[in-house]
Amino acid sequence: MRPLIAIAAIVLASVGAMADVNADLARVKFTLDRCIKTDDTNVGMKQCVAAAFRDADKLLNRTYQGMSKEWIGDDIGSSERKKRLIAAQRAWVAFRDAECSLQATEMLGGTGEGLIVGQCLYEMTANRVMQIEDLMKPK
Repeated sequence: MRPLIAIAAIVLASVGAMADVNADLARVKFTLDRCIKTDDTNVGMKQCVAAAFRDADKLLNRTYQGMSKEWIGDDIGSSERKKRLIAAQRAWVAFRDAECSLQATEMLGGTGEGLIVGQCLYEMTANRVMQIEDLMKPK
């Protein structure tokens, strides 16, 4: 009976964490939308998007740290899971940055280039939070 209780606790914790992440991402998006409505100048929108990216990045780091503790575990495969997780995250950051730079070429050299980069960084980071949450779900 105890193993069932332990499994139930892990599942409930994962569901609760996912709900928190969804709520946190929704708050970031709401704040971004409200900020842009308040100041829709190029400079204002860049500041709004930069703030949303910082918030999403903090959430990503929190989610990643939780993953490394909960998902990696302490069994025989934990060191290999940790090594692969770190490699995947480093590769993802490099991909995200390169992808956002590429997307911004539509405004290359223009005042909108930074805004496109910022929006892309925010969106890809928010999506990565959800990818990590999904990976942590019990199978």
